[in-house]
Amino acid sequence: MDVDTAEEQMMDLQFVLLVSSTLENTEVSKVSCSSQSCVDIIAKYREHNDRLVKEIFYLENDVYNSKKKLRPLQEKLEAKASDSDKLQEEYTIKSYHLKFANEENAELTAELDALKAKYNDVDFSIKNSMHQVLPLNL
Repeated sequence: MDVDTAEEQMMDLQFVLLVSSTLENTEVSKVSCSSQSCVDIIAKYREHNDRLVKEIFYLENDVYNSKKKLRPLQEKLEAKASDSDKLQEEYTIKSYHLKFANEENAELTAELDALKAKYNDVDFSIKNSMHQVLPLNL
């Protein structure tokens, strides 16, 4: 038996219980009232109370059915929220990786520029030393 069938049977049993409880002892006790008008008033209040009880039952049933219809949508929403949280976490991690990669790239670029400058200075001094050692005779 699946959950939906069990829930429907439970609602049916509740309705049967509601109907059977309203049918019990519907006569007004003579001990509580002595006049016919008092008995009539109590009978009207009981009828009104029975209508309100039934209305509450139907409203609760409507709320239950509405929640039942919304359950799959709620599950989808929770799944989307979970996916969104996972994506946000991945984004945060990748953002930090990118930040550290950019910092490392900047450090390596600065080191490369320093080495280029040093290489150019060495190359220039080597060329100058070669010119001094070997004079050009034209």
